[in-house]
Amino acid sequence: MPSPPPSPSPWLEQRGVYLDASAVSIAPSLTCGGLGVVAVAPIAIHSVICRIPKTCILSCENSAVDLSDLLQCDNGVVDENTRLATCVMLERACGPRSFFHGYIQSMLPAPRQPMFWTHSALALLEGTELESSADTDLQELERTWEEISAFVKKEAARLGADDNQVNRKAFAEALSLVQSRQFFVDEEHGSSLVPLADIFNHKTARIQLAKNVHVEREHSEGGMSDGDDDDDDDENQVGHNVDDDEQFSARGSSVRLTRKSASEGLDMAVFQDDENLAIVTQRPFDAGEEIYNCYGECSNATLLHDYAFLSENNPFDIVNLDGELLVEVAADVHGERVARRAARKYLSQLDDYFELPTSTEYVPADLLLALKALSGADVDVSSAQEPEALDALGREEAELLARCAQARLQRYPELPQGDDDAAMRDARTPEAVAALSLRALEKKLLVRWEVASRRRASRARRRRKRGRDEA
Repeated sequence: MPSPPPSPSPWLEQRGVYLDASAVSIAPSLTCGGLGVVAVAPIAIHSVICRIPKTCILSCENSAVDLSDLLQCDNGVVDENTRLATCVMLERACGPRSFFHGYIQSMLPAPRQPMFWTHSALALLEGTELESSADTDLQELERTWEEISAFVKKEAARLGADDNQVNRKAFAEALSLVQSRQFFVDEEHGSSLVPLADIFNHKTARIQLAKNVHVEREHSEGGMSDGDDDDDDDENQVGHNVDDDEQFSARGSSVRLTRKSASEGLDMAVFQDDENLAIVTQRPFDAGEEIYNCYGECSNATLLHDYAFLSENNPFDIVNLDGELLVEVAADVHGERVARRAARKYLSQLDDYFELPTSTEYVPADLLLALKALSGADVDVSSAQEPEALDALGREEAELLARCAQARLQRYPELPQGDDDAAMRDARTPEAVAALSLRALEKKLLVRWEVASRRRASRARRRRKRGRDEA
């Protein structure tokens, strides 16, 4: 078993990063494995538990790497992830001479996203949302490395970096760290690696992940709650509380930590002034609770692809139905002519993929339009549409949706073990477990939609029959 990475605490202390030791500690995570941030005493809402100087942020702005020549590659178009990963790789290759050495060492080894998996593990992703993602990612990695390798070697020589740590593999590991840890800080630093802030593990909003973790209140996006709903000051609660004179007040700008912030379930938020970031609690905590960050409204496929983990009870999970599948199923149900006419007239104006969300209560607007068009109705795809309750669907649309979910389920291949449960029992690696878990969660979502749609179609059929009988 590989030895655990060194604690970041000594480096954090040397660089002036403040962690309120009376309130929290860096400790083994209660639910996620690895490290996490755990309350060591009761903490009041709106307490500043960490303060991070912006000089400690590993950003392109703060790195010793001179990216001016890299910005001129490929007509100046080098994406932000590539630039930051280049800085991380070269800073790592500089060893103890790097300002960020202790921080980088604490992040290793890099998480194993699917692009690092073996062929046997990747084969288990067939039929899932990540079926071809690893091949695509590896092709993009090869293209990017070919584009930047000349610059990287030149800059490594200037910095006196270790040549053995400047190669395609090292760049891939740096890219993995960037992909799984980056936060957008501000316009100066852009997407960056933020010490301490990236130790907070993910909790999906509104979902209980451990028996002692619960969401008690709603919080506004990325900010602090207003009004008189704070708990009364309690002498047993610790943590520096934000007051009117606090620089990191609600008037400060909130750091964008997620792709698409979840509006509920935030344990903490990050605020900033010109020189520092502050991590502020967004609810009270009891001693022993882990404090989580919410990475945003991410599907399980996105979580696995970017962060190398899954969330079993994920309210933001989705499975896509591609337009080609919808047309094929509609041709079987309503005839080739109706389906192809709808595809030419309507579906060409919609997205290529249609999301099935976790909840079966409402049908997304674009999918609703596609179902109606493929069932022979005239629709207006140019006007704004709202999701519609599944129970409001007509029989034809509901039957088509059920058939589409069934067809999507058939894209998962049979496993040698015969069923998913047996395959899970035989899984010998974390990658195999993750792939099979993603497969099982997606199939569960699709079955939910198939069953709900068939029930709706049956109810609509009975209602129509009663109407004819009464007439």
